Amino acid sequence: MSDSLDVLHSLLAELYGQTGVRFAELDGEYDRNVAVTVEGERSVLKLTSPEHTAPALVELQVAALARVAEVAPDLPVPRVLPTADGRDWVDVEVGGALRRVWRVSWLEGRSLLDVRPRRPSVLRDLGGLLARLDRALEGVDHPLLDRDHGWDPARAGWLAHALDDLRDTVVSTQVARVVERWPEMEARLADLPTAVIHADANDHNVVVGPAADPVRVEGLFDFGDMIRTRRVCEPAIAATYAAFGTPDPVGAIGAVLAGYHEVAPLSDAEIAVVGDLVRTRLAVSLVHAARRSAARPDDAYATISQAPARALLAALDTLHPRWITARIRDACGRPAFPQSSAVSGWMEREAAAGRVAPILAPSDTPDGAAWQSTILDLSVGSPMLGADPANLETDPMGALIDRAMARAGASVGVGRWDEARPIYLGPAFTDGDHATDEHRTIHLGIDLFVPAGVPLHAPIAGVVAAVADNAAPKDYGPVVLLRHEPADAPVFFTLWGHLDPEVVERLRPGDRLAPGDRVARVGAPPRNGDWAPHLHLQIVVDPFDLGHDVPGVAPARERSVWRSWFPDPSVLCGYPPGWAADSGVPVESLVERRTRRLGTGLSISYDRPLHIVRGWRQFLVDADGRSFLDFYNNVPHVGHAHPRVVEAVTRQRALLDTNTRYLHETLLDYADALVARMPEGLERVWVLNSASEANELALRLARAATGRREVIVQEGGYHGHTTSLIDVSAYKFDGPGGAGRAEWVEVVAAPDDYRGAHRREHGDTGAAYGDDAARRVERMVAEGRAPGAFLAETFPSVAGQLVPPAGYLDRVYRAVRAAGGLCVADEVQTGFGRLGEVFWGFEAQGVEPDVVVLGKPAGNGVPLGVVVATRAVAEAFDTGMEFFSTFGGNPASAAAGLAVLQVVEEEGLQSAALRVGDRLLDGLRDLATRYPVIGDVRGMGLFIGVELVADRHTREPAPGVARYVAERLRELGVLIGTDGPDHNVLKIRGPLVVTEGDAEVLLERLEGVLGERGAGAR
Repeated sequence: MSDSLDVLHSLLAELYGQTGVRFAELDGEYDRNVAVTVEGERSVLKLTSPEHTAPALVELQVAALARVAEVAPDLPVPRVLPTADGRDWVDVEVGGALRRVWRVSWLEGRSLLDVRPRRPSVLRDLGGLLARLDRALEGVDHPLLDRDHGWDPARAGWLAHALDDLRDTVVSTQVARVVERWPEMEARLADLPTAVIHADANDHNVVVGPAADPVRVEGLFDFGDMIRTRRVCEPAIAATYAAFGTPDPVGAIGAVLAGYHEVAPLSDAEIAVVGDLVRTRLAVSLVHAARRSAARPDDAYATISQAPARALLAALDTLHPRWITARIRDACGRPAFPQSSAVSGWMEREAAAGRVAPILAPSDTPDGAAWQSTILDLSVGSPMLGADPANLETDPMGALIDRAMARAGASVGVGRWDEARPIYLGPAFTDGDHATDEHRTIHLGIDLFVPAGVPLHAPIAGVVAAVADNAAPKDYGPVVLLRHEPADAPVFFTLWGHLDPEVVERLRPGDRLAPGDRVARVGAPPRNGDWAPHLHLQIVVDPFDLGHDVPGVAPARERSVWRSWFPDPSVLCGYPPGWAADSGVPVESLVERRTRRLGTGLSISYDRPLHIVRGWRQFLVDADGRSFLDFYNNVPHVGHAHPRVVEAVTRQRALLDTNTRYLHETLLDYADALVARMPEGLERVWVLNSASEANELALRLARAATGRREVIVQEGGYHGHTTSLIDVSAYKFDGPGGAGRAEWVEVVAAPDDYRGAHRREHGDTGAAYGDDAARRVERMVAEGRAPGAFLAETFPSVAGQLVPPAGYLDRVYRAVRAAGGLCVADEVQTGFGRLGEVFWGFEAQGVEPDVVVLGKPAGNGVPLGVVVATRAVAEAFDTGMEFFSTFGGNPASAAAGLAVLQVVEEEGLQSAALRVGDRLLDGLRDLATRYPVIGDVRGMGLFIGVELVADRHTREPAPGVARYVAERLRELGVLIGTDGPDHNVLKIRGPLVVTEGDAEVLLERLEGVLGERGAGAR
């Protein structure tokens, strides 16, 4: 007999009594694994290798799986499927060799290997599953569990004799460093608890659920490497493979360990060896791969994980082992640096006992008075610094600090510890280079802003550990590192930065300083690192051999680790503990507070909501200092915090801000400027507070002019949140919580020529949709309820970022006017040049409405709505009833509106919208040729929709993919939205100041995300 498909058919028939079987080969290092499908049910047939026959290993696996089925039947692992006569396995001669044949159930899902990105949630899932599995395996025993397993990182002393097998000198050097640490690691492993473990939860053996968000671990198979070893090896091995190809491998390792620790708590000693275990497992893997490659150079499976293993070992080799341990401890909910609390406690005791000398001596004040301190807000959301990045440069920021201190009557300005600052945001925020990945923004010391030259004194005894001049711009400048050796606390260090250069000449390593001794003087720019004069004081509990290069700023995602590494130095500066600290407000607490006070009906974007505190041009910045490229918000039409708009509003509000019962030229200037941009005949203007108020007025105007209440609206339309506007917004009255269509409202189809009733490939869709609406008007007239108005967005946005086909509005407008109704154009989404080719959306359709409604972008964030109508409509509205809006038309809002119009024209933003929009549309259409999930790309200017579908033929919507894309882009620093009746349309409509470079960033990151979803390149 030969090991052929005929043999497999025979085995299934003879042993399991099954015929009509389909087979598919599966991967396997030694044994043969075959997927078996019988009447739609799948399983795995396993045949031991004739070269590596290990019958006892099958016995071990069967016993382990039986134990799991007995004590933990909910665990998603395979079940042994007995033969027709009840045996777990059968020894069969195949091709002249004895093969042990057995069969297990199939685990549905896909491989973890295919999951990118590997979010912390899926890795925590994996760790938790392994902890539950190890508990279930506690009763398993077999002699093979104690075999000398060459893959066990806890038995890796043999690596010392294997370095010659590594031909790559770089890898050999890295493995050699693992070998150097082995004696210390072996000693630490000796006292750790043992367990029976799976020992091979690599990404090939882990099954996750279907392509959904969030991805969940659904199973684990291949128990052939089970051993009894140190328990912590289980999550360490899994973490090794889980970290392959991740941008933050230590974070990935920590997530697996955290999941394991949550179910089966690990000791500090176990956590401390994880970093070394991961590096050791990588070294073992690379040596085995090198040996197999030499023996079987054509065997791809033998070296399948060699490249990612090399990359991960190289990445970990650059990190200090204690740093890796600190991050894993933090992920498991332990203090990252246990000594930190002891150091802080000692400092507080010393301060309470009066043994901390002042850093700023009373005799050194500029005017002889006592030093008076005030907290300076240098945070991302600081009103003092404002939004303009120019304020973050040395001279402007220094002037702002001086003014703040003068207002407070203070001689010391205190910059807070653990504060997220915009000063470090870099090119993502300051010059538009689109580096929207996370920057280090969390300040790790306390700043004392005092005049240059002020002497600084040691608060406690210390020894000079290092003196240097970090002369790079925005670095520490001259810096001193002091070592402190308390008798009853751990050794720690203090870093003193931005000093006068004389300190480099005066102090030497080894110099001893007593409390009160002068350390240095405050430096002046640019020699102090080019900052406003101040001392940066930072506590360091573990210097990691960094010397004077200790970092002073941390990334927000690792904030708790860095807080533990560099604790609060308030008491050394003479302040109470925590007085000069700012840890920010957790997003979770803001969400809870918002829900409690504002209710659950107020929607919020993204699964992890953004706490935005700063905006500039096309960027938004959250409270941690992460910048986001904004392709979502159309309210800041000319860019976030545009100086012209801010200055116009500030200037007017500082002079006068009242209502329209008084004459004011700014309102008239704004009205004139709007009318000048409208078709002739649209000449009467009402200025209000919002688009909702404006659309309400538009309905009143139509009823006054026609004497009719009936209104025609579009499917999916949205016009505002008031009671009347909900009644004319199909998006609301046909949506969740809606009461359905009112009897005085008629609904016509939105002009969707991609997935609607009339599709572009079938002819003139503008005529088809227009004629449908015209027939509806005729029917209303025949029924004696002629429409008073047709109210519609000129380019429907909520309905899916639709571009109406040519001729559509012309046909509808003619039919409505023939019936005596008015045509109301809702330009809230598309006005003011957003479409690029035209200033108003109705111009693209070649029509002139009777009433135009404006809102949102009109004031660039200042509440502003506008109605513009014909003289005839205005005169019909003048019935004697006074019209008045308390805040509508106030001078400050009018000034904002006027500034927006001026900026759009003077900065050429309409043509910019056309240019950038065309680049985006070209790029999106190119993506559509490679990713079938993109069903349609449509838009004009910076009003763009990308419709995602599960099937291009049926055009079935893919809302889950759309949500995933929007959420992932948010994680990658780019903001877009989703819209459409099925929420499957990506909505792209940012400020008009986005650039072609921004468009490239969006396209690049969108393509990356589409690839993550496996949408499928053509």
